[in-house]
Parts: sequence; structure tokens; C-alpha cells
Amino acid sequence: MDANVFIHLNRFISLASALLNQDYLKKTGSLGSIGNWAELDVNVKEEALLFNGFSHTDDSSAHLLNLFRGQSPREREIEQVLPANTVWFASLALEDLDQYYLRLDKYLKHKGAYRSMENRRQQVRVKTGMDIRALLSGIFNGEAALVVTDSRNLGPRGNHFVAISAKSDQMARGQVEAFVESYGKKMGVPAGQFRQRIRIDPETEFDAWELPFSDLPSLMLGDLFSGGEYRFVTVIKNHLVFGQSTEALSRFVHQNILGRILKNDLMYADFTEYLSSRSHFHFFVNLPRVIETLPEFFAPGVCSTLEANREIFQKLQGFAFQFSAGGSMVYNNLFLKYSPVYREITGTVWESLLDTAVRMKPQLVLNHYTANREVLVQDVSYNLYLLNEAGRILWKLPMREPIMGEVFQIDYYGNGKLQYLFNTRHQLHLIDRNGNYVERYPVHLRSPATAPMALFDYENNGNYRIFVASEDRNIYVYSKEGNLVSGWEAEKTEHVVQVPPQHFRLGTRDYIVFHDTYRTYILDRRGKPRVVPDEQFPHSPLNHFKLDAGGNRPASLVTTGINGRVYRLYFDGKVESLQPDTFSQDHYFEYADLDGNGRKEYIFLDGKRLRVFNADQSMRFQMDFEAPAFPAAHIYEFSRRDRKIGVVVPSLNRIYLINQDGNLYMGFPLAGSSPFTIGKLRESSSRFNLIVGGRDNFLLNYSVQ
Repeated sequence: MDANVFIHLNRFISLASALLNQDYLKKTGSLGSIGNWAELDVNVKEEALLFNGFSHTDDSSAHLLNLFRGQSPREREIEQVLPANTVWFASLALEDLDQYYLRLDKYLKHKGAYRSMENRRQQVRVKTGMDIRALLSGIFNGEAALVVTDSRNLGPRGNHFVAISAKSDQMARGQVEAFVESYGKKMGVPAGQFRQRIRIDPETEFDAWELPFSDLPSLMLGDLFSGGEYRFVTVIKNHLVFGQSTEALSRFVHQNILGRILKNDLMYADFTEYLSSRSHFHFFVNLPRVIETLPEFFAPGVCSTLEANREIFQKLQGFAFQFSAGGSMVYNNLFLKYSPVYREITGTVWESLLDTAVRMKPQLVLNHYTANREVLVQDVSYNLYLLNEAGRILWKLPMREPIMGEVFQIDYYGNGKLQYLFNTRHQLHLIDRNGNYVERYPVHLRSPATAPMALFDYENNGNYRIFVASEDRNIYVYSKEGNLVSGWEAEKTEHVVQVPPQHFRLGTRDYIVFHDTYRTYILDRRGKPRVVPDEQFPHSPLNHFKLDAGGNRPASLVTTGINGRVYRLYFDGKVESLQPDTFSQDHYFEYADLDGNGRKEYIFLDGKRLRVFNADQSMRFQMDFEAPAFPAAHIYEFSRRDRKIGVVVPSLNRIYLINQDGNLYMGFPLAGSSPFTIGKLRESSSRFNLIVGGRDNFLLNYSVQ
């Protein structure tokens, strides 16, 4: 113990009230008297302050803390339904609701608020023929919470919710239906008019009911739940959830469907390590998130002071307060945690929870029914997922090995329906949109693969050819049925091939191109040499060939050697080279026209540094990162004259999108730790979607202009 603190509770509340927004106080009402004194022991840790101790109350019903006398604290489970983007929440745990009502009424009488509350309950009884407290008593399962999220564009207080645990979904739905039906009969309104079917995505809908009264939570449970306009209610995971609008409830439900709940949030789990899982009252605030909502709750002077110290405030990870009553003493626990590294709040469209972290670049795949895009991704436990445009996991397929490289879509049956084709080290896989293997797949490879497969459809007629470089130094060619193709006569390579073969067509001629460590192979469709280079050179291990078929000079293939020397290989066998700079053998190379001027730039990513050279080898720009980047950069085309470079720095959980002039694109860097893909989930959308793996096992979807 480092110190003792004594607090006169009622004077403390008076002081705290002076800091609050007066409009908010008018809506919620005064707390009245809380108790007498509190004594807290203070423990100072490296990144936390802990306050533990007891509050004393006499037997007066005027004290708020006495509402929980005679109740046993219970295990907190409400986090299983609260969204992970919760700014703050306050929850009650009540073992005996009827006893709570007796004490609440006495408290309201001492406070002078009982008559107005009883008159309001009587108005509801007259219009519905039902006692709102009795309605709740029949289904209540011990917990209720007032929740504020950081959901944007929902209007004033549109991000306020009340969640009340119920004994079952069926019982909760039954009580809601009975309530609105009873009201409808008395008012002469069809009961079906109150129920709405809300769609989250084409396959996911839920029911919500429009309520004839907006203050039911406070009538059920007291002042803590007052001040909001709760016009709608739904049922999810054995909880009644009240909200201001169907859009607000849709976001709340969507977060639950995606697994974006506090229970799954690692930051929250880490924070609550010092807190008890059992209490009567629990209050939590995510301090970095709460900054944007401060004007709603605090006086202007307080808000301006906190805004001026935003950088310091954002490093306070969270604050929690909980208490448990017993006899005349109430045990209090306060906890404030400091985090030296500010963890940014991601402004995502959705975040979907996977079993483990993303291990591959997510891919956008075509839904052949809707013509929209879906997301295919594998995690580090080798589970393969398909997610729809709303981020909902459609299926998960456990696998034994990691996917090597790209996933291709093919029309196996020639009926317009697409399947997913890819390889792992030992197998070829072909999976339909429902997550089922096609016919004889998976197919065991003749020899373990050393590179991702390549897929060629020479005449665009569905006569697919699957090329796989293998450990025995053969390039095997398979049909879509998984059979070896006869007529392919390529000889073994001198060394193992570690990049997928490529197909280029110039005029009427096809070229199958690949390389091992020291040699380039340019073959025809039957595997016979088509071009023999005048010079062989040691290849950089991460890079393949880029076709340069524009401009005044003949078509050529461009790649790099182990020290970054750029080699240009013409289709008559001639080889030219240039050396913009020296690089390690682990560099990544791209060759692309970033600004659409007809001249391609040389792009190198090597460790912590990105360098881009103009066509004349002059430096265009250089960018240094604080830690090594993922050893691949990707080029993203937004238009013919606007291409950007994407880089990932996994250890910093940062992704970068870099303009052609070397400046970061607006809003970047963003949080992300895997290679990312950019495209449109809906073709009708005016914005692009950026899909990336994030920390805490989430797949993130950002909106990019």
C-alpha cells in the first residue's frame, strides 16, 4: 500500500456534478445521496493505479448504495453482447429483482422522485394493460447495462443502448410481442405494425420492434437508464437490446455477428485482469475512445482542458469502478491503467473475428450469384474462411497446410458457377462456394511444391492448365481434373524453382517463363525451349519477370539479380542490365508506370527502405520505415494515371499506401499487420475497400476513397 484516501461521498458527488454538462444532468436527474464515507488503499504500479477499500452507509434508504443490500454479487457476463467499440458502459448485477424494486421505491421516495416515476408507470399500464416491472420480472436473468458506443453518424445519443439479460431468446421475444400486441389492441392498431425485419446482408436478418414508449428501460430499472430515447428493441444472445433507431440496432447486432464484442477484445481482457469478475455495479470507460463523446457529458471547460491534453489522455488505456455491497459496508475497486503506447482506434467499415491471425494476403473473390465480391482468407492455424461483403463468415474449412500464393477462381463445370483453386505444399485443392471439395479433390501432388501454382487458360475456353514447380526439380502440368497433362516435355531444372511459372503471349506465340537460382527458362506450350538467353545470371529469390511491351523498343522481360541489378531479357535472347543502386538479395522489385506517362519506374523494397527510380535511373523518392517491412510491395491501380504502392510493417501494425510522388495517401498509415488487398466489394460503390489482417485475430475492412 502506498497511500490512504478518504472521500466524503456526497460532497464528492456535488463536486463531480459541477464538472458535468448541465443538459445531461437535466435528462438523467440527480443521483441524490450515495453514502457516507469511503476509505481506499492506493497501490501504485508501473502502468496502473489501484484503489481498493470500503464505503460505509447507514441504514437510510436515502443512500444509493443501499439498493444492493441483501443481494449476492454475481459473475459478470454482459460483455458477451456488448460491442468491442464500446466507449463506456455501466452494468448492474441483481440476484433478486423484486427486492431491488422494494429498495428502489424507498430510495425514490426519499429523493422525491417516486410519484413522477409511478405516474409514468401507471400511464403505461393504462395504455397496455401490463405492468412493465412484472413484464421484466418474468424474463430477467440478473444483468442490465447502459452502453455508449462510438458508432458514427447516428445523431445525438443514437449510440446509446440498454442491454438487459433474459432467461432465453424465446421468452424475451414472447414478452415483447405480448407487450406491443396488448398496446395495439387497446389503441386499435394491428400488432404486426410494430415489428420490422432488418437486413444486415442478403442472408442475415433480424426482428426489431418499434415501441410506443421511449423510456421503458428507466421505468424497468431506475434513473441509471434514463435520458435516452429508446424507441426500438431487439433480442440477441438472450438479451433485450434497446436503441434509438433500427440503424443503431443493426450496427449493434452486426458487431455481435462478426464477433466484435468486449469478451473477445484482448485490450479489454488485459485491462480487466485487476478487476473482480463478480460485483453489483461495474463501470468501464475506454479513455482513448471517450474523447469524442466528452461534450455530451462534461462541461465546456472540462472538455477544452482534456482536448488540450489529448496526447496524454490517449495514453490512459481505461478506467473502471466496481462495488459489491454487504451489510453496512460496500467494497469498492477503482482501477486506472496507463499505456505508454497509444493504440489507435481503427475507423473500419467492419472487423470480423477469426480463430487466429491472418497469414495470407486476403483475396476478393466473385460471388457468381450477386456479382459482388467476397473475401477469402487463411489464418495461421490454416483455417480457410469465406466472408461475405458484410464481413460475416459464411464458412470455415480447417486445412493441414498453408496456402502457397494466390487463389484462382475457375468454372470447373462450365455452368457459370465458380470454384476456388490453389495449392499447398503437398496437394492441389478445388473448393466450391459452399466450402465443399469438388469431386476427386484434394489431389496429391507428384512431388512437394516449392512455389505457388500458376494457372493458364491459353484460349480463354476453360481448358485450364495448372503448373506446379516441385521439389524433384520438375515442372508438372495438371488438368482441371487433377490429371497430369500428356505432351509436356520440359526437362528438369538445374535447381529448385521458387517462384510460379508465368505465361506471356506476343502475337501468336506463347511463352512459359520461370527461373531457378542461376538460370532462366523460356519454353513453348510443350515445354521445349523457345528462347535461349545470351546470358544467365543469379536471380533474386523473391522476384519474377515483368513484361515490358510498350514504347519504342522491342518487348522484353524485366527482373533483378541478387544484388539488385536490373536485367532486361529480350525475346531474341539478348540481355541488357543496369544498376540503379545496390540492394540485399532479399529485396523485392516492382516495375510499373505509376503516373501513366508511358515510362515505367523501378521500385525496390529492401528491409526498412522503399526506393523508387525513374526510367532514367534518377531517384524519384525514398521512404524509410521504423522497422523492417513485409518483404513484398504491391501496386494498386485506382485509375490509369493513378497507381499507388502498398507496404506493410507488421511489427508496428502499420500499413502504408504511398502516392507516386512519395507522399502518404490521405489517412495513412492505418492499423494492419498483413499484406492487404484493395477493390470494391460492391461494383456500385463509389469507394474502394481495403481488406487487411489486424491484431487480436481480426480481419479489417477500411473504406478508401
